[in-house]
Amino acid sequence: MDFDKEIVMATLKDILKEVDIDSDKRNYGYIYLWNQNRKNVKEYFSIVFKYLNAQDVASLLGCSVDFIRSTRRTNKKTPMPFDFFIKLLKVKQYFIVIACEEPEEMF
Repeated sequence: MDFDKEIVMATLKDILKEVDIDSDKRNYGYIYLWNQNRKNVKEYFSIVFKYLNAQDVASLLGCSVDFIRSTRRTNKKTPMPFDFFIKLLKVKQYFIVIACEEPEEMF
């Protein structure tokens, strides 16, 4: 898939501005996804890392590149925080739509 990275990054930043973590904490579907995949970030968000590098993702989430790299390790002991997980989920949903990926990969 070819895309203009500047446009995609700007669009994703706009999408992430609208994320309401407090509301999402009351969404049992999101809580379930987080519990199932918070230690499985590398595989669950593979589509995100297919199109964006760790630096891009860190820029979107407002965290360090080292943090993003550490979340992608398969042997890590600490789970990804809920707020970062939800933001990455929104990024994943965006890429599924623009990449026309299979819908079952969304959740």
